[in-house]
Amino acid sequence: MRIPLFTVMLSVLAVGTAAWADDNQVSTDKTQSIDQSSSYNSQSPGQIGLDSNKSSDQVDNGYSYDTSSQSPGTSDDTNLATTAEASEVTRGYLTNEKVGFKPQVGVMAFTDQLGNSQGRAAYGFTLESNIASMIGMEGSKYYVGPETGFIYSHFGEPGSNFFGTNSDNSIGAAGANVFLIPADLKIGYNFTDRFRLAAHGGGNVLYRSVASAFNAGPSSGQAGSVWRIYPNGGGDVEYAFAPNVALMARPDVTVTPGSTLFTGTLALNIALG
Repeated sequence: MRIPLFTVMLSVLAVGTAAWADDNQVSTDKTQSIDQSSSYNSQSPGQIGLDSNKSSDQVDNGYSYDTSSQSPGTSDDTNLATTAEASEVTRGYLTNEKVGFKPQVGVMAFTDQLGNSQGRAAYGFTLESNIASMIGMEGSKYYVGPETGFIYSHFGEPGSNFFGTNSDNSIGAAGANVFLIPADLKIGYNFTDRFRLAAHGGGNVLYRSVASAFNAGPSSGQAGSVWRIYPNGGGDVEYAFAPNVALMARPDVTVTPGSTLFTGTLALNIALG
């Protein structure tokens, strides 16, 4: 009877030991689960997001890189848009002018056959081209090109009014008409896209239907009409107030062997290209 009792005691001891071991393992698992839960809950939302995305920001060598990219509409795109908008805003102003047609009105001032200073209304146009733009320098601050045109005035008799009529003198010059054709080179600088200063010079081809219409030297004593070319020089002040449209003031001096012919006009600059 002693052996069976001893065997029963060993069996009970073994069963108790196994049960104790199972309880201890369950307790350990629960403790680890609680610790992990506490650690996870203690992290901030930003840290959780970083941990969850950590693998996507790592490369094989173990270094971490920022894989975020710049979205459309950020500063680079904004700068490009601003440049494009600025180009569009200034498109068609003075720096882009290639050919300009410039109708104008003004005055011709001269010395008549009697030695008196006179002034007459003048009308016409000039036609100019900017070679700098034509040879691929569009948008350049420089303006270089030829200038020509046609400017007309009715002088009439000496002592006539501003339009060449109603004179008290009658010396046979009532039908005196004068026009000039500029043959100039124009050189200018665009201080801004809207403002240009330029100088022009060369020669004016001058026609007088009555040679004695004004004192131009020896040729004024000829009978009938006369053509001559005289040196000239002047300036151009231009301001653009809209795309392809600008105002221009154009003073010009023609030097003759007799007296000086001054022409001052105000023009509307219409850019044709």
